[in-house]
Amino acid sequence: MSTRTRTLPLLLLVVPMLIAGECGQKDTTDSAPPDCDPVANAGNDLEITLGSTATLDGCPESGFSVICDGTTYTYVWDFESVPVESSIDVSQLTDNNSAEACNTGFSPDQVGTYVLSLALSDGLDETSPDVVIVEVISGNQAPVASCGGDAVVEVGERVELDGSESYDPEGAALEFSWALSSWPADSTLDSEDIFNAGSATPTVIPDAPGMYLVSLVVSDGGQWSEPAYCTITASSENQPPIADAGTGGPLPPCTESEFELNAYGSYDPEGEGLEYLWAVLEVPAGSHADGSLDSGDTGPAGSPAFDDPSLATPTFTWDVVGTYTFQLNVFDGELWSAPDVVSVTIPDRSENTSPVANAGDDQSIEAEAECDLVSYGVHECEDCEGETIELDGTSSNDPDGDELNYYWSDATGELYIHTPYASYTQVTTAAAATTVGSTTTTTWEVNLDVSDCDYSDNDTVNVTFSCEGAY
Repeated sequence: MSTRTRTLPLLLLVVPMLIAGECGQKDTTDSAPPDCDPVANAGNDLEITLGSTATLDGCPESGFSVICDGTTYTYVWDFESVPVESSIDVSQLTDNNSAEACNTGFSPDQVGTYVLSLALSDGLDETSPDVVIVEVISGNQAPVASCGGDAVVEVGERVELDGSESYDPEGAALEFSWALSSWPADSTLDSEDIFNAGSATPTVIPDAPGMYLVSLVVSDGGQWSEPAYCTITASSENQPPIADAGTGGPLPPCTESEFELNAYGSYDPEGEGLEYLWAVLEVPAGSHADGSLDSGDTGPAGSPAFDDPSLATPTFTWDVVGTYTFQLNVFDGELWSAPDVVSVTIPDRSENTSPVANAGDDQSIEAEAECDLVSYGVHECEDCEGETIELDGTSSNDPDGDELNYYWSDATGELYIHTPYASYTQVTTAAAATTVGSTTTTTWEVNLDVSDCDYSDNDTVNVTFSCEGAY
């Protein structure tokens, strides 16, 4: 009985201690501070004019968004709506989706309302978005004047000017003001002689040959444009066209039996279309390319050896070496030009010199083959696949200017030459085998042969292929 009386007080002491310990732990938990709750705030609504930049501010430092200490946030802006004709998108928001984008901005492209949202992201969670409204109004930009194109007319001919392509960025109605800025010395015109000078399409009638400089400025009611200038060139009568028979001189010794003349430098001052007429003035001794008869022939003379002398670029067939002289006249429908003369010399083939071949720089290829361990100390390696490189023979030349023929070749036949008859080609090597830890190297010598009508020359380029076995 004495043992029981001692045990009971001990148990009674333990229970209050356990209860006290649990209560103390619960009180500590209840007193912890609440979790931080970040809040996105896109800042104040804005009103700006078109052409300026909208600057958005969602920064905590400005008193807007709320962030938690020790956490880095990404500021995520987005366009919720834009004007119908706007093509703007989030790519034009500066620093968007970054920690620096609490300040961002964009340049509106249309008048109207832009609604943007801002959310904060810590990489795991994202806040509810907040919106900001940007109203863009038109403002007033200067209009732009356009006076149309230049004109070429005869004296006394009425010219209609055209400013209809002038515009105002905000679409305001325009006021037009035309003026003569300069005129020929013999003219008595001035700005007062522009009829309907306040309209988009006034007229003027030149009274003397020469150039008239016309200016146009436009106003939107608030600002004037910069001036636009156009010219009027007036002539007293139709001027004859100008013939240009092109550039002559010696042709390459390998010139075929035909060559082409060129009259595209000819023109008419009034811009009229031209008709062409070529003629042969002189041929070398013994030539009958001018249409003359051989000794002993009877009947009328033949035609000069043009394919068509009325073409701007006719082909002429020569028959002996020497100098051929041609005359060109052009016609504008009313007047013929003064003649222009060009001489072309066909040199003797004995003057031909050899071309010079240049196959370019040597080429090196390095490849790696994978090797697998198939048993203890034994590896198997894949082949290095064939590689394709480019060879360039365009530095080859002919001192006489003759057209060159090209031919690339490989004596081993192991290379695939894609375009052997071109100045520039691709070459593909064969596959190469190797062993682990070693490198197999193969070098091919590729030959380039260039030739003109009489002579040839050759050059070589080395192609080296190294295949390494790697494990």
